[in-house]
Amino acid sequence: MRLVETFAAAVPIEFVIPGDFFFLESVPAGSVNVLFFRGGSRVAEGELLAATSGWKSKPAGGYDRVVITSTANQNVAFHIVKGEVDVNTFSGLVNVAGVAHTRAAKQVTNVSQQIFAANAARKYLLVQNIDPVTNLYLRADGTAATADFNSLKLPPGGVWEPQPPPTGEVRGIMDAATAANNVHAIEG
Repeated sequence: MRLVETFAAAVPIEFVIPGDFFFLESVPAGSVNVLFFRGGSRVAEGELLAATSGWKSKPAGGYDRVVITSTANQNVAFHIVKGEVDVNTFSGLVNVAGVAHTRAAKQVTNVSQQIFAANAARKYLLVQNIDPVTNLYLRADGTAATADFNSLKLPPGGVWEPQPPPTGEVRGIMDAATAANNVHAIEG
């Protein structure tokens, strides 16, 4: 998954997305430190310290979250994947058309609500339950989500990244009342 994130200098940002390969596509100013974690413990092998564009890492056994700290205020593009990616460089003008991703933090409670409207042009979808204790239940057909077997259950930390993505309305419900942005959602 390719992400572009805005970083403030010296402010770490955590990404609870599992993978086994990490690639820094673009670090336009300064550098970044990338720390990997698995099962609550830091994975020292493969850490990227004072890293810049083009650096990559493949920690043995993978990771379930990444913490990135930048030395400058900047937008950093990077990939968190299972498998491996690489980059080719070109000289001159290159036009690339792709899918723009929209990232949002959503507050989902114990009442079914819309996470994404129906979108016939949807090419990518990711939903992550970042609530530390509450289960998230999802429906992608416009039907009200219910906290039972009729909906897809995402436990705390769970990620849903369907391939191909559904184009219907995506609705969610938590199995208990919550009061914070507890769902990360990306659509493209």
